[in-house]
Amino acid sequence: MMDSIAMGRGQSERSGQRRLLRMLASLMTGAALDRNSAATKFGVNPEGAHTLLKRLESEIPGVEKRKRGRIDEFYFVGAATEEPLTTTRSSVGFAQALAASFASAFARVFAGTRYARELVENRRSVIAELASTRQRHFGNIGRKVHVRCGQEELLEDRETQLDEVLDAILRQRVATMRYRRFGGDEQRITLRPLTLAVYDSHLYVVGATADSAAYPFRFARILEFEVLDQRFEYPGAGEYDPEAVFHDSFGIFVDPDPCDVRLRLDSRWSVFARHHRWHASQRIERELDDGSLLLSFHVRPCKELEQWLLGLGEHVEVLEPESLRVRISERLASAVRRYDAV
Repeated sequence: MMDSIAMGRGQSERSGQRRLLRMLASLMTGAALDRNSAATKFGVNPEGAHTLLKRLESEIPGVEKRKRGRIDEFYFVGAATEEPLTTTRSSVGFAQALAASFASAFARVFAGTRYARELVENRRSVIAELASTRQRHFGNIGRKVHVRCGQEELLEDRETQLDEVLDAILRQRVATMRYRRFGGDEQRITLRPLTLAVYDSHLYVVGATADSAAYPFRFARILEFEVLDQRFEYPGAGEYDPEAVFHDSFGIFVDPDPCDVRLRLDSRWSVFARHHRWHASQRIERELDDGSLLLSFHVRPCKELEQWLLGLGEHVEVLEPESLRVRISERLASAVRRYDAV
């Protein structure tokens, strides 16, 4: 008899679990349930239905409760629809609203221009199209999604020039510009502007010139920019791809030619190096007895790489190539002499 009682109890528990799962499935596919509708739909009394719904609310992320008059109504936040079936379903989805939120987080890169304002406005309008029950999850979204930028460009008086650059890129027009090089020299350059790139919060116009198939020009150092009537054919993906252009770059530089670089990194940086990628080619060759790491890269030995190595100070040693090792040694020695002179 005890066995039959236990068997009956087990069957009852399994039946309750199946009912609970059916309720959850109904909520996840868009139904909104209260105690009475759940009782009718799943063959249980209203009190039992309410108990099961409250259990789902407490144990399943996404199951939430709202008031419909004096009745508790339960729904699923990620469901195909969270509104009553009589309500028109929104065409904007959760992922689309998040994408707009991430995009607007980059508005600071364009601070001082209408592009910054429009990125934020686009986020607002997309969220406004969400079902009302989802909109509340996007309250304070400017703080919930945040992009920490570096030192942005000063664009307050450059909006017209930025418009011209974008116009040339989008309409595939040849342009001519007066450009100040890093060292201060000015040049008049004719180019086919291909891409507006963002690196470390700075804008770059990647363009094809007589000397280069694709070269990044710092937007902040463009003194004059004029769009010409001459149109050009945008190159095919096999001919030009910004990912390929910067594949071997440690930052934004596209010269000199890449080479194999080997370093010994102090044990202090060991944990960080195992969880951080400075470059796609980065490889940990092995760990040495003192806990330091041998790292290798295939990158351009450019000024950006040198600055990164200098920033690591005494915690890194360049092993190869010899030319890079010598340059870093000379620059560190020069810095020491500057401090010794104080």
